[in-house]
Amino acid sequence: MRIPDIEVSAPDFSFTLLGPLEVVGADGETCLLPGRQRAALSVLLIRAGRVASIGQLVDAIWEEVPPQTARAQVQFCVHALRRVLDDLAVPARIVTQPPGYRLEVPDDRLDSRVFERHVDTARALAAAGRAEDAATAFRRGLDLWRGPALDGAGRAVRDQVVWLDELRAQAREQCVELELGLGRHRELVGPLRTFLAADPLAEGLRGQLMLALYRSGMKGEALNVYRAGRTLSAEQLGLDPGERLRGLQAAILADDPGLLWTPGERAAGAGERGMGPGERAAGPGDRAMGPEGRLMEPGERVAGPGGRVAGPEGWLMGPGERAAGLEGRLMGPGERAAGLDGRLMEPGESGEPAGRFAGRPGPSRATAAPAYTDDSTYTDDPTLPWRPRRPAPLTPGRSAHHRPPRQLPAAIPDFTGHTALVAELVRELGSAREPAAGPRIVNITGGAGVGKSALAVHVAHRVAAAFPDGQLYVDLTDVRPPGAALAQTLVGFGYDAGSLAGDAANAALYRSLLAGRRFLVLLEGARDEQDVALLLPGSADGVVLVTSRRRLTGLPGARFAHVDPLTGTEAAELLERLTGGGGREPDAVAALVDLTGGLPLALRIVGARLRARPHWTLRTMVRHLEEEAHRLDLLTHGELSVRDSLLSVYTDLGPDEARLLRRLGALSGRRLPRWTAAAVLGEGRRCADELLERLADAGLLDTSTASPADAGHFHRTELVRLFSAERLRADEPGAEPGVLRQILEGWLCLAEHARRAVRAPHAPAPSPATASWRVHADAVADALTDPTAWLLREREGMSAALARGRELGLEELCGALTRTVSSLWTDLREGAESERARRSGPRAVSPAVGWTA
Repeated sequence: MRIPDIEVSAPDFSFTLLGPLEVVGADGETCLLPGRQRAALSVLLIRAGRVASIGQLVDAIWEEVPPQTARAQVQFCVHALRRVLDDLAVPARIVTQPPGYRLEVPDDRLDSRVFERHVDTARALAAAGRAEDAATAFRRGLDLWRGPALDGAGRAVRDQVVWLDELRAQAREQCVELELGLGRHRELVGPLRTFLAADPLAEGLRGQLMLALYRSGMKGEALNVYRAGRTLSAEQLGLDPGERLRGLQAAILADDPGLLWTPGERAAGAGERGMGPGERAAGPGDRAMGPEGRLMEPGERVAGPGGRVAGPEGWLMGPGERAAGLEGRLMGPGERAAGLDGRLMEPGESGEPAGRFAGRPGPSRATAAPAYTDDSTYTDDPTLPWRPRRPAPLTPGRSAHHRPPRQLPAAIPDFTGHTALVAELVRELGSAREPAAGPRIVNITGGAGVGKSALAVHVAHRVAAAFPDGQLYVDLTDVRPPGAALAQTLVGFGYDAGSLAGDAANAALYRSLLAGRRFLVLLEGARDEQDVALLLPGSADGVVLVTSRRRLTGLPGARFAHVDPLTGTEAAELLERLTGGGGREPDAVAALVDLTGGLPLALRIVGARLRARPHWTLRTMVRHLEEEAHRLDLLTHGELSVRDSLLSVYTDLGPDEARLLRRLGALSGRRLPRWTAAAVLGEGRRCADELLERLADAGLLDTSTASPADAGHFHRTELVRLFSAERLRADEPGAEPGVLRQILEGWLCLAEHARRAVRAPHAPAPSPATASWRVHADAVADALTDPTAWLLREREGMSAALARGRELGLEELCGALTRTVSSLWTDLREGAESERARRSGPRAVSPAVGWTA
């Protein structure tokens, strides 16, 4: 068999899996992907060259219950990944192949494939007797690792690369075995200590470290390594070390000459077992030499008389039995600890109540606090390490860890805006409260990316000193169901997860822990009242800050604080803090504020991008963001993403609300007539209005009325509009022409009503037969009350819809609407309102919408 050459060229990878996932562009720049794209790419890389099904991608992205739109979102992720790979000029492509996708990438661009090749080469060299070359090949492969495979990925992804971590462990152990055979024991001591610290139950590594220490003249240290492993195995597994490790300890105690390295010794090849303690290279029927120099009988233990190992002062201990030393440390055979009076303790004697005599489960021989009798779940018996220990009762300002919990996220040094709201909340949270009033609850609401969490963290730090008994933080967006969040909080108090009971009992325990103490609890990302209910304290001493998109009106006594986008001045101030250049380009700052809608998330992404590209000016960023097709792409940086933020809201919507949001994407403009909701759905007004209110509750629309001119209209940000249009194209391909047709028909119907009313004010109202759906009477009344004002209000949206309609081939309908509106303007000019029309309308409006006067 031909053995491959050892690769010596420097690695030039496009994708790295041997550690955190990285994507490296042709220019060497590393691209950090958002969470869902990272999960999808991880699965495609794990199965590089093979098909990853849609189901596998869904499972990787959503570890719990996926949303109804999961398949569509996977398509979106893959689309975005293709764009990333193209932009980075990476030699890889994602091919659509039922039932999913396949990533095509050369093996030498993927570090895991190169690692596998190194391991195969090393094993072949070892089998051929070339130990030094084999060790070199192993080392080259192991040097590619930067941490656990796909470190930081979700559980569903990590589960798919367990084999890679296992292959790494095997390669490392085989490499060390080869190098021990090459006499490199002194050089191996340090690395082996590091490896063992990371995987302390790995007996193969422990044995190799013991042998390296022994060969380096550190016999005592080698035996200490064994004792530490024996203690750990007993405490965590309830088992003695394996036979091979026990044999090695006995051979070290006996100074077995077979353990020493001699030049020319052959190392075990890959897949071969090195000689165990007491073993010798021998022919069939030979027996190994025991510690006393005699040949051992088959199955005989390395032990003292009666088969037991000698303990302190020659006392014979039973298998696995050990004497207790000071502070409960389990002593090795022959070792005695000093008691309280300085004398050497007798076997089994305890130096203090914390001492113990253990090794096998059984009654404690040391004085210990009695086990709890009220609940068999808990115990203080130190001989039962697998049973959960009940934490000590809390005292004021003192947790189970003897320090109050301080769990708030880091303060935000450049927090900007909402000065009045912050001051009001600080004053509210610091005021006294009647004991019978219950906990003070503040529910902070707002749309995606508006800065709810930042404001909550900022306020929490402002008032933290008033809550000396602790500040708790729970991110509810990552913890489901609600009981899991409660359990996570109790674990933070020192309780073992396995000792916790059901939700009701845990909630009672939680309230007891907080009762009579001044605690601040920050709950981020609640979806509904159920998420929060279990985490509410029972007394008035604590306060609870809850962030959510919707108002949690079911929370008793809650005070609500809504967070709006930053004002122009506040947004400009934040940009100045983020970039330091806003004062030099005021026009560009104003344009950026307008393009981002004043969303702090979008502004922070702009600031991060500008810091990453110092040669860009604010005007450069404005030019890029003005391209609507790429605006959401640009508003992504690392883990920050406006699109992902909006997508998280979208996936939580019901199917009808999601359908309405994306269909409104067929319309341009931020201010739209309320009747368009019924138009795009083809349903009645009552149903459409309810769905509009739900979208407003989710922070995606604003249905409030700021002025009489806003009556009958709703508002949205430009970023929401772009996202809606993107979802319409992705989730309902080809639906845009039909949706836009319904809206244009609605405008045509209303324009005909208005024209008929202007020409014959006292004639019966015409039948609204122009539209394929029934325009509600309120919309008709709005058009008839003041036709001129109505037409001026609608001109921006109508103009954009006409332009888009012609692009989509709706020429006939667009022509009919243009003629009707033009005729209406003519009638208005000739009627009682002709003077107003001449001052404000025809000349200014006609060119914009293409009407003929």
